[in-house]
Amino acid sequence: MICLGIPAARAQNIVFPPPAADAASAAAGFDERARAIVAYNACGRELDYSALRKEMAGGEYENQGEGFTGILIAKIAWLTDPRYVHSPCEHEMIVPRPKLDDGTFAYPSLQDFVNDKLGAWGDPATPTRCSAGTSLVVPREDQMTIKFKVDRACLKQQVNEGIRAMEKTSQMGTDGLHCVENDPTLISGAIARKGDFDVVVRDVVRILSMGTRPRQEVLEPETVTHMYGHLLAARGPVSPAEYSMVSDCHDPAGDELGTPEDYADRESWYNEALQTLSDIFKWLFNLPIRLLVTGLVSGVSLGIAPFLLAAGVDPTQLILPHWDITVGETENHRLMIETSKYLTNAAIIRELKRIDHDNVSDIEEYQTGVRNWLLHTLQQIAVHDFSEYNARPYTRYSLNAILNLYEFAEDPALRTASQIVLDLSAAKFAAANNRGRRVVPFRRLSEYDAKGLYEFVQGSDHEVVRSVVLSGQTQLLPLGIDREGAKSMVYPAVSSYRLPAAVQETAVDRHKGPFAQEIRHTSVEGYFSSPSFTMSLGGVRTPAALNFYGNERGVDRGVAMPTCIIPTIGGWTPEDLFSFAGIGKEDERSSNICGWKGFICGVNPRFSAFLSCAFAGGETTSSGPDFSFFNTARCPGQTPGRNFYLASMTRRCGGATCGEGRDWGLMEAVEAPNAVPGNDAFFEGFRQRRRAAMAASNVDASGIGTYESASGDLIQYQIQPGLASVLAINGSPRPAFATKGQVLNSDGAGKVFITSPFTSSRVEIDFTDVNNPKRAAFPP
Repeated sequence: MICLGIPAARAQNIVFPPPAADAASAAAGFDERARAIVAYNACGRELDYSALRKEMAGGEYENQGEGFTGILIAKIAWLTDPRYVHSPCEHEMIVPRPKLDDGTFAYPSLQDFVNDKLGAWGDPATPTRCSAGTSLVVPREDQMTIKFKVDRACLKQQVNEGIRAMEKTSQMGTDGLHCVENDPTLISGAIARKGDFDVVVRDVVRILSMGTRPRQEVLEPETVTHMYGHLLAARGPVSPAEYSMVSDCHDPAGDELGTPEDYADRESWYNEALQTLSDIFKWLFNLPIRLLVTGLVSGVSLGIAPFLLAAGVDPTQLILPHWDITVGETENHRLMIETSKYLTNAAIIRELKRIDHDNVSDIEEYQTGVRNWLLHTLQQIAVHDFSEYNARPYTRYSLNAILNLYEFAEDPALRTASQIVLDLSAAKFAAANNRGRRVVPFRRLSEYDAKGLYEFVQGSDHEVVRSVVLSGQTQLLPLGIDREGAKSMVYPAVSSYRLPAAVQETAVDRHKGPFAQEIRHTSVEGYFSSPSFTMSLGGVRTPAALNFYGNERGVDRGVAMPTCIIPTIGGWTPEDLFSFAGIGKEDERSSNICGWKGFICGVNPRFSAFLSCAFAGGETTSSGPDFSFFNTARCPGQTPGRNFYLASMTRRCGGATCGEGRDWGLMEAVEAPNAVPGNDAFFEGFRQRRRAAMAASNVDASGIGTYESASGDLIQYQIQPGLASVLAINGSPRPAFATKGQVLNSDGAGKVFITSPFTSSRVEIDFTDVNNPKRAAFPP
């Protein structure tokens, strides 16, 4: 194995600016990073755009979501953002011609290769091919170069025709929600409905907001009309927290379409009808129960049935026994639905006032309810974190919905509340990250627990995606950004949100010294950041945020990740780290919270495959522990200030600790002194002292042991089958986990301080008053 080599699978494609060396350069380089992402999505994805347009022209709408709307968002940004409006939209792509196993080129001829790769873009029948006339294709025997150039008229045409090609083919809310049909007593009659349209709506709301800015209009009137009539389904009052699987799960979020005027007229009639029904019900329920039942059975129900049916009420439900099954909506869907409702309601209200419509009040009343829900929800997230904390892949759904609110809500309180949540999420990532990578406990979806550290696409940690754009930490991605990954970076690239100085410094200036941070939500997180490594605790297992009558999906439970040491010098996968994997996997993995300032312990130790070059010897004993020592300065190409020493002891498990047939152990990493050779006296001293300290550490019948760390701390730890943890430090019980440390400190009631570990930069947050969130950044 070649130590420090970049895996071949990580081949990159987008030319990206050099990595930011410090916080100041990270902030200053945002525009250049954003430009690379926006340019690629706006004019470098013409093959994707054409393929999707051809699909939709043929009646296929499965891929009209983020992959398509991201292209449209980038095109609008290129047309309206002052940074790009005077620049041609260009992008160059090289497509290699594949080879067969025998070394010969695939495809019968070069022209076959070209025709296949150009796909729908090269087909004259594909709609909106305006870029094909301005771009350049240069074929060679071994590759094809495409120099895309999309002029402004073509960009605008693509946006408008692309939106008008989209159609609503599903409902908002969770996909696959089961609905009991026909006979409600037969669960076997349940069918799954198609959902997830709120993801499309979230992006269409952004497109509407970006494309209709005064004096920057991109959307044509007929395009806006199509959006209201076919796509903008989130509007009206707050959706219910739970849906009935019997009566309303085919339309759980209350999808509504139509122009603002038609919608206002419909709501006015609907509310008048409901008021009439209310009066009738009040009269009926003032009758004696016997008369009520007699009237319903003998004919009164027939008299009011037309009114009930007009309001969507089944009259038979009044005399049938109450029977229902409800299921709660998930956090990310609710955030997408309600943020989109707020912004669509606001646009409808503006239009109704412009035309002096006489029914603005109903929509304004709905808007008040949505606003209140959003403020209360954002406050709860600020205090307790997301219910779906660090979720894969759902973090992007929630954060991008909140980003919409931050950018386009006119209400100052909502904008501040949104910014607070974005700041807190970014600060938590900054405290945990090492050059854009982190290993963090998460809730939903547990099947993604073994993903790589730089996953930008399916099952990705979206804060990693955001950090590439916002902080420019790409030292370990020297060839650029993968094209697929660049697609997911559109939102932060086109957004006006920027990291506050305190967060940027935490994320980038880690070379300035160590800091520690803990996070408390439903699970727990713990980090110790040093210039050469980051210690990350794995967290604890937690139940799913929602359950169905006491039952829950395993994939929705909170996952405890391995406790690990993340090397600063490199590592792309979990196998590249030093870690304790714990027992089990995914939502069944044991809890891992044994760590303290570079010391970690646990079950099933794993050494870094990436840093095999750092191995500096060990000792295997027949009956006692095994020792291993690592010195990253031994690896080629290293520079002073980024190296560490690591010592490890491994013992066989007993029944009281972690069961027969497994290993448990201890590891400790410390900073290597600067400007010393790979095999030096400092390392030899470290090796001897750590061997002695670890050899003296064993566990009793309860799995409890004591270890003296390199810094002199006396750490009492415990190894059990379901949990590895630290019990005490220097004789004092380990403090309970809380959101506290050198980056984030919360009082648990709405006051949070984000601070830089290295300067006086800070953000002061006060969200104790739900209607008056406050945020102040220093420097501003």
